[in-house]
Amino acid sequence: MAASTAPEAKRRVLVLLRARAALAGVDIGWSAPTEAEDLPRGGEMVYLGDVTQTGEWRVLGAGRRDEEYTVGLTVWVQQDGDDMQATEERSWLILDEVSGAIYTDPTLSNLLLQSMEILSASQRVGVASADATGSRIDAVLRCNARFIP
Repeated sequence: MAASTAPEAKRRVLVLLRARAALAGVDIGWSAPTEAEDLPRGGEMVYLGDVTQTGEWRVLGAGRRDEEYTVGLTVWVQQDGDDMQATEERSWLILDEVSGAIYTDPTLSNLLLQSMEILSASQRVGVASADATGSRIDAVLRCNARFIP
């Protein structure tokens, strides 16, 4: 049986986000930064996270199957100063661009990825450093995919 469609779904989401003009200044990555120097100082980023299978694979015969899983997605905004409202509002605007890319791009709706939607989002805002505010949104993308070799 073939491997999960999750890596391909993540790859396609990254391609969509990197092509979105409104996200041109946003750092977009496969996973969370691994070192402090990878964090954008006074910047913005979107990265994908863990994949969780949410339903059993339904085998359709000859290697075909349906698959359900979630993919974590994080939006991070850090801005100099102490305007937490502006920092939080910017993070929601970025999430709106992410959802716009997902919901309007026809390349995600094909035999591989039949649907993707933002299932939930949780936001936190606070002090990011001595002179900056930060806002983080952790979202969950729900994916339904069909693998046909």
